[in-house]
Amino acid sequence: MPFSTDHLIDRRKDSTIRSKVICLLWILAAVGTNLSGQDVIKWLEIRYSFVLPDEPPPNYGELTALVREFLPQARQLRNEHAAQFLRKHSVRQVHAISLFKSQYRDISDSTLALATLYTGLNEVFHDRTDLAGAGRLSTLQAMKCGLRIDAVVDERFKIPENLRCLQAWMRAYPNFLTGFFNEFAGEHLASDEQSRHLFDGLLSYFSQIRPAEIPLTEKTILHQHPYAVSISQWIVLRSDLKMTEALNPVFRINVIPPYYPVLIPKETKEFNTPVPYKPPNRILDKQQLAPTYVKHVVIRGETLTQISKKYGVSIQSIQRVNSIQNDKIFEGQVLLIPDKE
Repeated sequence: MPFSTDHLIDRRKDSTIRSKVICLLWILAAVGTNLSGQDVIKWLEIRYSFVLPDEPPPNYGELTALVREFLPQARQLRNEHAAQFLRKHSVRQVHAISLFKSQYRDISDSTLALATLYTGLNEVFHDRTDLAGAGRLSTLQAMKCGLRIDAVVDERFKIPENLRCLQAWMRAYPNFLTGFFNEFAGEHLASDEQSRHLFDGLLSYFSQIRPAEIPLTEKTILHQHPYAVSISQWIVLRSDLKMTEALNPVFRINVIPPYYPVLIPKETKEFNTPVPYKPPNRILDKQQLAPTYVKHVVIRGETLTQISKKYGVSIQSIQRVNSIQNDKIFEGQVLLIPDKE
């Protein structure tokens, strides 16, 4: 009986397919990890351009060591948002946070630390219980801070406004942090002591990063329209449209409300002319669509055929408008002649 290698070939094919599948899963996992963490770095890089210095910050080594110590705790507490944020730790991130602190000096380090522990400073965070933004605010909390939330706009997705509101709640209610730690410990199976240790580590992380002394270059222009504008119809190029949508995460639908400030990239030069929306005027439309008539007085010997040829309309139209059953008309009779069929 000859020796068969079919089973070896099949096994080799299965191994090749399995390797390709595993490789594809690793690629998808890597891409998914990179795309899922929308933090303050992306927010700043979109809005500002800055040149990194040749040398890293003097405290960069200490911060790196702190991050290495912090990451296992974040994984242990199953806080993937914080873990993803700190996993991206780099010179660029240190300067991005320092740029944020230089722009918004009224936001405390403890607020940044709490927001990182909540969501990893994820700008567009939104969970099933309708807590949203980098500070994971509820609708009631945000509205008490004066943020606008309706069917068109949700200002909880503005990082500075969201963090200022979170800071106000931390200051107004002394037991806010205690309630947060209890909630955090329950969600992540951690003790209150572990949660506070995690928060203290993050607080130390932000407090060591000094505000940047790097000159900023504005990359955006503020626009306001006196009427509602569709973003996709207003912005011509798709790249500019995507950048505008990233700059304005507050819009729930593809419409800019009247007089609402919207940020667009300064490089954007091609726009469609916005046209204000006008509700249909049904009375005017009926008047425009209503047929008009010309009055004709029949003279002696005149027939419907002659009248129809004179005005360029059919005999049936004249009969229908004047309720004539036959071709008989008489001298002095007034007929209504439609000007269009």
